[in-house]
Amino acid sequence: STIADGEKIDGNLIRKIVEEFVDIFITDKNILLNLSLSHCKDNIYIYNHALNVSLLTINIAAALGYSRKQVVEIGIGSLLFDIGMLLIPKQIYMKEGKLTKSERYEVQKHPVLGLHLLERIPNLPISAPLIAYQSHERENTKGYPKRRGKLLIHDYSKIVQIADIFVALISIRTYREAFMPYKA
Repeated sequence: STIADGEKIDGNLIRKIVEEFVDIFITDKNILLNLSLSHCKDNIYIYNHALNVSLLTINIAAALGYSRKQVVEIGIGSLLFDIGMLLIPKQIYMKEGKLTKSERYEVQKHPVLGLHLLERIPNLPISAPLIAYQSHERENTKGYPKRRGKLLIHDYSKIVQIADIFVALISIRTYREAFMPYKA
């Protein structure tokens, strides 16, 4: 059962998990070498991807000099950024091969769906829904859901974008092999 099925969850629990990630990162900066990059099926891929994006985002935010509080906040948002994908039919997001125009449209709904899911979780930082909503926007206005440009995308969302793209590139997908990290 998940939040997508109506399960209640408190943002404080998510905060504790991310704070543990940050504490582990502070004591072992090599933790990112242990990203789980295996090919997963069904929702496990979504969870695995979110975890890897969150770990990388925490690393990037810390390297950029954000405070511990900000790193935790960005980490929470990055752990939940793709939560709307839980509402997309798995035959679409696990499809082998290129998505049709209508399938791409369905996938592009997930930031809005995620925003609605995150509204149900009390005690989340205000930036978490923003990150979920904006993490697929692009500075060149080619992103979604609103094609916002550089000045309208929050910096936290930009950090998550970078981590998301990198993790996606180094992960095996149903339609392609993983890139080597140095090529990604």
